[in-house]
Amino acid sequence: MADKEHRCSSIPVLHVRGNYYDVGYSVGTTFKSQINDLVDNSPEVATLDKLSNTDKGKAIFNASLRRLQRFYPQYLRELQGTSDGAGVPFKKLFLLHLDGMIGRMDDIRKEKEAKHPPFGCSTFSFNFTNNVFIGHNEDALPEFLNHWYVIKATIDDVDRDGPEGKHVEERFVSVSYAGLLPGFCLGWNNHGLAYTINVLFPKHLSAEGLPRHFICRALLTATSLQDVERILAAKGAGSADGMSVNLGFFKHVQGDQLLHNIEVAPGFLDPKLPKDEIQSQVEVYTISPGEQYSHFNAYDHLKASEQPAEGSLAVKSSQRRQATTRKILKAATLDSSANAAYFINPKSKNETPSCKTLLCNLLGDSSDKNLPIFRCGTEEDFVKTIQTEIINFTDKTVSLFTHNPLTSTPILVMNLEDV
Repeated sequence: MADKEHRCSSIPVLHVRGNYYDVGYSVGTTFKSQINDLVDNSPEVATLDKLSNTDKGKAIFNASLRRLQRFYPQYLRELQGTSDGAGVPFKKLFLLHLDGMIGRMDDIRKEKEAKHPPFGCSTFSFNFTNNVFIGHNEDALPEFLNHWYVIKATIDDVDRDGPEGKHVEERFVSVSYAGLLPGFCLGWNNHGLAYTINVLFPKHLSAEGLPRHFICRALLTATSLQDVERILAAKGAGSADGMSVNLGFFKHVQGDQLLHNIEVAPGFLDPKLPKDEIQSQVEVYTISPGEQYSHFNAYDHLKASEQPAEGSLAVKSSQRRQATTRKILKAATLDSSANAAYFINPKSKNETPSCKTLLCNLLGDSSDKNLPIFRCGTEEDFVKTIQTEIINFTDKTVSLFTHNPLTSTPILVMNLEDV
């Protein structure tokens, strides 16, 4: 299965330092062409813009903006910088961060969201001796193909919204969609956290919640698993939408190396509790040594109501990708003595390629011609895998592919510790 559009064989990387606004402005000026091209030609942006002009859309837009001015004003300044640098109206960039909240208003949910889910993603976590990986396909609308980049940032700023102007420093690397804040895709930071994101599709959204893009931006500051949970809980508002985080730490690991998947669903206020007690539903699943785990765009371990498969392409596709994964893993064996996974090639029972080969077999599989794992756009599923990421916690590297990892080599390999 091949793409109709050309896939670039290059990955732009921006090294940037400054305050929140300056970093955003540098991103905007550097990637002005990509951002403008996306905003001008994306049907998604046009749809969101139209919906935002309805009474309900205006209410969601304005309430979200007010809420973020309370919780994450520094990231609004960062986004304003990107808007100014790219010469794109702030409203249009902000709408991209409200994709679920406005794009899934009840009256148009079946018509738009079920047919056109904005993002997807498939993730495979392997925790074996000397083979600790998170492999991730970044799936998005076709207009995001070739419209993404890598940001390596150091933010030096003053917390003007807190007491006594406390100094703030952030150091992180993030894959970013054009025009969106960093953090919603692959990201890692100087505290040793590395993670990827799967969007999830709960049946009900929270009108009082925070856009998940901004919560993901805050993850780039996390110092520990407990800190990740605190950020995802977003006490006082909770997340407006659903997501899951696939993560591990590559620094200061004491004892066994652990990987985690954290599912998040909107929190809804108990009438008996004060409003500032509302928070997201958050559940952590741990991948211990000797285990593997797969996650797609459906809830797996958190008890949350989600869109039914017959009404949601994202959930239906997730079920098919999960079924394909099970078939591939049936051909894999676990060598308990070495505590490592090996893939048995059906054509040659003597071949036992590495754990990483198994990972690439999963990430690059297109055997399901309608709803494959590596998505190139089909009549039933026009979402595309725009790039693939492999986080290697053993070697402390990240490999980025712009083409199918089953048939290509990474375009860029980065050192996790070089943040």
